[in-house]
Amino acid sequence: MRRHDSGWRDTRLPLVHESVDLCLPLPGMSLLMVEYDNGGAVGLINYVRRDDALSKGQQIAQAFNAVGRLRGPMNTALPFLTARYDPRNWAMMLFPHNDAARCLLGCDGWLAVTEEHFIRLLYRLRERTMPNLSRWNVEPSTGLWLTFEGGMSPTAWPGQDMSVRRRAYEPEGGPVPFLARNPCADVDLVVIGGLSNEVTLLVDYKLNGAKIDPTHYTHRAMTSLRNSRSRPVPSMIVRYDPAGDRWTFHVYCLNRPADTLLAQVMKGTNAVAPGWWPKDWTYMDAARWFGLLDIARDA
Repeated sequence: MRRHDSGWRDTRLPLVHESVDLCLPLPGMSLLMVEYDNGGAVGLINYVRRDDALSKGQQIAQAFNAVGRLRGPMNTALPFLTARYDPRNWAMMLFPHNDAARCLLGCDGWLAVTEEHFIRLLYRLRERTMPNLSRWNVEPSTGLWLTFEGGMSPTAWPGQDMSVRRRAYEPEGGPVPFLARNPCADVDLVVIGGLSNEVTLLVDYKLNGAKIDPTHYTHRAMTSLRNSRSRPVPSMIVRYDPAGDRWTFHVYCLNRPADTLLAQVMKGTNAVAPGWWPKDWTYMDAARWFGLLDIARDA
């Protein structure tokens, strides 16, 4: 049984999605995290390692624009920025993608910051001041952005090192007061609708057998996201079981829009009775699951 948020990712997932022309989590991004506070989203950060290329193109611009229009639980604008990090000393270059992020950073272009400065920004997202984190064994680096390249160790999957490092910023545990925490949730798949140019689906993938708690604050943060039309974004937990070439999926809907989407697919394939409605985990073969993703892509 793996932890709910272990910083671990199955490298087979991107491969099976590439076969149906889907990028995880979405085009141009490898590690997208939702910053949240008390279960409500307060910001979105796209992490890119320094030695990874910054992607460009119309499809990528569409994806970034759609994410930049996401709003929070009170229909508030969410800062969306890219954090290009250097794993040698954790210094970062930050870039704002919307007005809320430009207001947060105080600039309209790249901003070089230390890891300590970055963590202060995470607390500012929550309208709080960073406490003395050393009491919880969190020691942010104060190293400046390095002028030379090279010397970076490989990772098993893009963003692996940052995923682990970011969890250390929270901090967590029984003695840590609520006001000292700044948790995040990484989203495994974001689907952009071709007609609406909006985010039409959020997915948190879990390997079959992983520890899953649908009521966790992580999933509440996902369901707090709204599109630019103030509508909640369908959000799902999807447990997958790879068995050779025959993958199977079990889907858990986190909100009503996800229920509606799943019911549309299941009824359309005659897999269930006409009056069927999602109630718990729903089994889907690969064809039905990727058919659901196609519907979200066409929205």
